[in-house]
Amino acid sequence: MTALIALLLAFLLTAAPLPSNADDVALLRAALAGQAAARNRLVTRLAPVVRARLRRALANWPDQRLGAHDLDDLTHQTWCRLLEHDQARLRAYDPETGVSFVAYVSMVTQQLFLNVLEQHRAGKRAAAATVPLEDAVEIASNTDTAAALDARADLARVWGHLMAELPERGRAVAALLYADGLDVDAAATALGVQKQVVYNWQFKIRQLTRAFLEGET
Repeated sequence: MTALIALLLAFLLTAAPLPSNADDVALLRAALAGQAAARNRLVTRLAPVVRARLRRALANWPDQRLGAHDLDDLTHQTWCRLLEHDQARLRAYDPETGVSFVAYVSMVTQQLFLNVLEQHRAGKRAAAATVPLEDAVEIASNTDTAAALDARADLARVWGHLMAELPERGRAVAALLYADGLDVDAAATALGVQKQVVYNWQFKIRQLTRAFLEGET
């Protein structure tokens, strides 16, 4: 037993210290500045955080449509969401909130998982409501395909305008509210800010959208 304790103490004394939050912030800024080596180190640093949060989320989810075998797919989806819109979610991290970068990424991962969960639930509801093809009757569509395509193009222009005009925190709020479909409470939790901060950005986003649309007419 004495030898085991001595071995454990030796390991603890010689093991490399865990990165501090200041180290993580410096690594994040270097990665966002386009440094490839820093970006690779950031992925290595965050990969266990993302997988651990997703593993816990899957373990606590009573619906077994998703299981451990889906962990790789969910991890990939999460990374795509973290990096989309010019890494808006990562850029939105503010150490002044008092939340560590690792905790912030863990919270954002949880919110993204809940978004995927809702998508699966919606798919399940849609599948339950599906009418067998042999029982289907022909129904005239009220959808104007050209109008639908025009609306999608309008949405893409508005989104591009918002991404160009908003600063990092505003882009993150827009992504959480309008891409991920989170409510204000969940977005505030993910960003580690008060709800009023999200409400303020939501108001700004609506102002920019309104001005952009009025300028196009």
